[in-house]
Amino acid sequence: MPDRSATADFEALFPHCAAITASLELADVVRTTLSAVNDLLDCDQVVITLVEQGLIKVLAADPPVSLEIMENGLAIGRGLVGRAVAERMPIYSPDISVDQRVVEQTRHRWDTEDRSVVAVPFAQGDQVIGAIHAISKQVDAFSEQDRALLIALAPAVATAMQNALVLSRERDSWDHRRKLDAQKSVFMRLAAHGLEEPLAGIATLVQQLKGQTPEAMADTAGLVLGRTQHLAELIEEVLALSLRDSSDIVLVD
Repeated sequence: MPDRSATADFEALFPHCAAITASLELADVVRTTLSAVNDLLDCDQVVITLVEQGLIKVLAADPPVSLEIMENGLAIGRGLVGRAVAERMPIYSPDISVDQRVVEQTRHRWDTEDRSVVAVPFAQGDQVIGAIHAISKQVDAFSEQDRALLIALAPAVATAMQNALVLSRERDSWDHRRKLDAQKSVFMRLAAHGLEEPLAGIATLVQQLKGQTPEAMADTAGLVLGRTQHLAELIEEVLALSLRDSSDIVLVD
């Protein structure tokens, strides 16, 4: 690559950082991050990964990666990106085709023409959120200045990504709670309607008491008592459910 002014490069970094952190929407953060790396580095592909339940999973890539790679996570510590995340250190490979750090189990994740890879983790405090890696089909394509730019971009990505992920999870939680509340309301209406039948049965039995002999009245009173106890149990269950928090109820799709 032709020599560039380091000052100009880092001046170009600021508007990208501003764009990345300008939105709380995950899609916007992803889009502006991909755009920033493509603009700052001469690369053939940019990939953003996230750490999820002990695995590194592809969140987005430009150009896109295969569905298989999107669905299958990479173990932390495995391969270049896995090591960058595990060690919380940028990793650069001038040529992955001869790099011993690219283990055979992960080699299928790379295109056969991929050569240079620079992987930079991004973190908030002690938590590594994910990594950005840029790929080139040229050997030793990324200069020390290129790598420094990606490292300088990482804190802005970490802040924006963390905020966007928190917002996304809160939205999912509220949406889940809203659905639970709706199901709870439906159940309560159905339960209230279901109380009408035992009430009607008791009213009928009470009417039958009129004019009955003492022996018959004893039998009918026993039936009334049984249905009253059953009704009391139903009311108790409905009241218990009405007091439960929606988050304790299993959502049925």
